[in-house]
Amino acid sequence: MDHNVNIKDIIINKEYTLLECYRLLNDTGERILVCLEDGRLMGIIMDSDLRRGILSGIKLEDKIATVINPHPVVATSDMSKNAILALMKEKSVDPVPVVDKEGNFVDLYRMNELLRSIDLPNSAVIMAGGLGRRLMPLTKDMPKPLLRIGGKPIIEHVIRHIADCRIESFYITVNYKSDMIKKYLKDGQHLGVKITYLEEKKQLGTIGAISLLKNHAIEFPFIVMNGDILTRVNFRNLLEEHKSSGNPLTVCLRMYHYDVPYGVVDVHDGKVMGVSEKPEYDFFINAGIYCMSPELIEFIPSDSYYDIDMLINSFLSKGITIGTFPIDEYWRDIGNIKDFYGAKSDFQNGNIV
Repeated sequence: MDHNVNIKDIIINKEYTLLECYRLLNDTGERILVCLEDGRLMGIIMDSDLRRGILSGIKLEDKIATVINPHPVVATSDMSKNAILALMKEKSVDPVPVVDKEGNFVDLYRMNELLRSIDLPNSAVIMAGGLGRRLMPLTKDMPKPLLRIGGKPIIEHVIRHIADCRIESFYITVNYKSDMIKKYLKDGQHLGVKITYLEEKKQLGTIGAISLLKNHAIEFPFIVMNGDILTRVNFRNLLEEHKSSGNPLTVCLRMYHYDVPYGVVDVHDGKVMGVSEKPEYDFFINAGIYCMSPELIEFIPSDSYYDIDMLINSFLSKGITIGTFPIDEYWRDIGNIKDFYGAKSDFQNGNIV
């Protein structure tokens, strides 16, 4: 049930009139009312039921018996959330009342709430093995993922947001000062997740560490992202887009705007063909976040340095389609000192939404 609305506010009885129901729906902002008698579910009324009733000539002063649906699709309290979600999709109903074995009303489930509450079988791989050279001297004694933003390490922000999308299985690739990362994150239990560490014996590039998953049973598409990215991207939507596309790889993109502070001269064969005064350009850039299907793991060479551009170019040369997922939500790549303090400022000013 939407916790912004008290469930008691949408419960009615058979003595209600259509007018009273209209007023109740307007006051609560709801589109469903639940009719009970001694706790038992007698039926439901949707806003559409009221509209159809009025159009058919039923008066606002009439009792609800003329418009109530006495046999709605219901879920039972012994059904799992997954089973209730499947029922809602099969019957194309949303929301759905939940009753116990005696027919007593227990709760009201909405599809979007169920989707948010069900843990996904997918996993996430966080690339945290980099040296963080561009953040020196901050990374001299501490790995970049443990640098603090808003009072928490960067990697904790990453894990918590992904976990908010109901992904609880994590693989963390580590190399530089790996003991410090493992000491802080441990097995992930205090964050409500399960963490498995992938040890890079040497630097394997931006995507080479994915080859270490060959020793693990990965059955579902998984998220891959750099451990120095702060974002509020909806990972459930990313997984859904990846699944529906059928592509083995989906690359997240971010629009990048660039202002050239000079006049740009178009030259051909030593001749000026035109000039643009301080032009502006928009580009799609790689956001450092990917969704990959399990079969892709076999494409990554073992124990070898391998970057994401090498994988993408290899796919393109084979005619394999690569999907895209533009990011409109907050996103910041903490690649240098300026970005690090920019992220700190974002948190202090409440700009991360």
